[in-house]
Amino acid sequence: MMNQSLPTDFFVAGGTLRFDAPSYVERPADAMLLHLAATGQLCYVLTTRQMGKSSLMNRTAQQLRAQGCRVALIDLTSIGQTDETTWYLSLLDDLVSQLSLTTDAEAWWQTHHALSYVKRFTKFVHEEVVGQIDAPITIFIDEVDSVLSLPFSDDFFAAVRAIHNQSLMTADAGQLAFVLLGVATPNDLIKESQRTPFNIGERLQLGELSLSAAQTVWAAGLPQPTTELLERIFYWTSGHPYLTQKIARAIAQNPQGTRDAEAVDKLVYTLFFSERSLVEESNLQFIQGRINSSPQKDALLQLYAKILRGKKAVANNERSALQSELKLYGLVKVGEGGNLVVRNRIYAQTFNQTWLRQQQKNRARQLTLLLAIFLILISGGIGIYFWQQAQQTEALLAASYRNNFLATESASLRLDNLANLLALDGYQAEGVALFQSLPLGDQVALFTTVTPDLQVQTETAVSNLYQTFTIETIDETAANSQVLAAMLDALQQVQPQNSTLAAEIDSWLQGRAAALRGDYDGARINYSVALSLNPDNRPARYERALTQLSLNQMDAALEDLTVLASTDSSWQDRVQQLLANQPALNAAVPADNETLMALVAATPAPTTVETAVPTPTPNNTPVTPETISESAPTPAAPVPTVTPTMATAVLNEAPLSVPATEPEGLIVYTCYDGTTDQICTIEATGTNQQQLTIGNATAWYASASLSLGEILYSSREPGLFTIFRMALNGEMQQAISSPLAGDYSPTYSPDGNQIVFTRAENEQQRIWVMNRDGSGLRLLTNFPGNSLDPAWSPDGQTIAFAYQEPGDTGYQHRLIQVDGTDMKDLITPLELVGGRSDWSPDEQWLAIYAGPPGRHDIYLLATDGTELRRLTSSGDNLAPSFSPDGNWIVFTSSRDGDNELFIMRLDGSGLTQLTNNERSDWQPRWIR
Repeated sequence: MMNQSLPTDFFVAGGTLRFDAPSYVERPADAMLLHLAATGQLCYVLTTRQMGKSSLMNRTAQQLRAQGCRVALIDLTSIGQTDETTWYLSLLDDLVSQLSLTTDAEAWWQTHHALSYVKRFTKFVHEEVVGQIDAPITIFIDEVDSVLSLPFSDDFFAAVRAIHNQSLMTADAGQLAFVLLGVATPNDLIKESQRTPFNIGERLQLGELSLSAAQTVWAAGLPQPTTELLERIFYWTSGHPYLTQKIARAIAQNPQGTRDAEAVDKLVYTLFFSERSLVEESNLQFIQGRINSSPQKDALLQLYAKILRGKKAVANNERSALQSELKLYGLVKVGEGGNLVVRNRIYAQTFNQTWLRQQQKNRARQLTLLLAIFLILISGGIGIYFWQQAQQTEALLAASYRNNFLATESASLRLDNLANLLALDGYQAEGVALFQSLPLGDQVALFTTVTPDLQVQTETAVSNLYQTFTIETIDETAANSQVLAAMLDALQQVQPQNSTLAAEIDSWLQGRAAALRGDYDGARINYSVALSLNPDNRPARYERALTQLSLNQMDAALEDLTVLASTDSSWQDRVQQLLANQPALNAAVPADNETLMALVAATPAPTTVETAVPTPTPNNTPVTPETISESAPTPAAPVPTVTPTMATAVLNEAPLSVPATEPEGLIVYTCYDGTTDQICTIEATGTNQQQLTIGNATAWYASASLSLGEILYSSREPGLFTIFRMALNGEMQQAISSPLAGDYSPTYSPDGNQIVFTRAENEQQRIWVMNRDGSGLRLLTNFPGNSLDPAWSPDGQTIAFAYQEPGDTGYQHRLIQVDGTDMKDLITPLELVGGRSDWSPDEQWLAIYAGPPGRHDIYLLATDGTELRRLTSSGDNLAPSFSPDGNWIVFTSSRDGDNELFIMRLDGSGLTQLTNNERSDWQPRWIR
């Protein structure tokens, strides 16, 4: 339920929070600073920008005043960059004003003109500040980094140190406290090597906000579900105060539009991953600007690259100037175990491998220019000789790599030689042509057998090849998406989790998948994420233009097309053709757009028939089970327009007569590997057991199509349950549904063209159908209660599923036609019917399970609803599935103490245990 009203000023994104700001979240540093200041200590809070230093100062100052302490808050930026006399007089004037002193600061300063600046300042504090005030005093000095460039800054901080040391030796010891705050390190405060460093006082570590503390404080400012929203915000920010407040504020300003984790993700992409975020977002600007202006830029980038890759831990070293610099910029922090880590996921995705490569390219251009100047100056004859030798050597290497590539059928050797060829300067086009000469299956195979030792080759090949995969329309499945998916899998095998290139390709593929489903706004967002990671991904930019065209966002589409046509002449023909085929787009080109107007002028008059660019359903069009897509809001659950008929089954104890055949075929099931659930296969004879998945997240609900040679399953690898498919040998694993929805229990239609599955959303489970590639998403069951675990009939006309009435604890089985009509309830006298069922090949029976917890039995339920037969009578038996010939059933049973796979004939005879280990095996499906 939504909070009835949310305050619009609850959160503050940027700037200092008021001392009584409702969104202020306390950290351990709050109590520590209050204690140190109240007891007259010298302490400092020196850390990166927008971590809440000034807000902490404001709040602590108010608490100190409440305790009877006199407080001065000195903001050094308000004094500015000026001469030494004016600077010190301004400082004294602030102290007089804020501490309510009776002293005339300017007259006092002139009276003591014979003393040095430092001596006058220390004398003023002791005589006029401490001397006039009979109470504890705290002087906060904020933005200390603003004066570090002044020639007298060392003297000033040395004076602060001297005042503190002297105060400890007087009768007033403990009366005066100094608190220094800013973006600096202690060594920055006194830089001159001949002077004693600033090595006194207590340094406070100002860490991130904690999730638990924020949940308590921010419940009044965020819509429900507050916990889910905050967990997703913290997933991105790790509690960084500014980033967290900014996202929370955006949610509070649009509470209806941000109700779940997916909406938070979209908001984060908009705020931080747009193409202009590095230009417009001050927090990101600060980091980039500091690194670019650092004299140690190259060394900083090298250190950061190691931390970002995460292959080898970089231990925190407080004496390392480079590490201190990166920490001060806020890009990294000390993580668990004392190693440096990227501060949060927003930074990791912004300052990623692509960003690093761009920085390195800029540096390489500078070095290339210097080298060119050097070569011009070098002796002409010597330079030409070495150049010719280098060219001959590269030509020989290229020929060797080319011949090796063509001579082998080994995918690993092909990848190695192709990568070496692509790495040679001037041979990229030849490498691309060699790769494109391979059949599609061989292109995929090139990336399905990679091992960690092929990391460099994999990265080189993918980075040179992946942008060669283009499509003409977004409403058709692109075969080259299979190759992109294989490349993505390969990168994920050899690179760390935060691989930017992998994230770019993943977002690109998700954009394609969303477009195929008709979710053009979701596609646009995913394409935008890919482009935020790499603005030079021209195919993704073109595809985004197509989605924007589908959304009737003409200006945005034209902006992308202008970038393509102006930056890469090879794209001009394609842009020109699109303009020729899209009259509305052609007409929308602004007259001042010289790039596109030149193409329009050279384009024949647009035809009246536009190319097939899908048009989204208008918001006022009623949503039906045939038209609903993932981008459309889920309709309310009305009472179904078709009332289900009912058939009540009668238990028949007489055994069935079945042929005495032997079990054959392959069974796919869920197996526990000691860490998590995986997908495995086993022969019906109990031999050749194979584990197919090796992910770090739960993999469940497998089924398969023998004709397609594919297995469907659900995995939590992306976060929520997502439907994946893979080959029968476990290769070519690819996600085909949204990772933000919660999709599971998928089953192929008999012809292999469609998939029926369960989607869990808004605390309800319903049945959906989609095409094999993830497109054509439509809702099948839209009525109260839960519908789950669908099974497709062998003739492809009917879907059986488990249905739970609202408020019930058990299920009954329901049949529904694929078009959503002609529902029939199969009523049984059984207690607590389970969900997962299977059709017999002749469509006469559903294999089901039912019974009290821990005592389920396997039953055959006639699909006409008239008859019921029990097949088991001991143990806990679940998830039955028919053999291809219909004579056997595989199921899970705990009769030996834990879940194992068993098979039996339809009359209950021939009971055979297939698996026998100390780990659970369950959810079997006979592949047919």
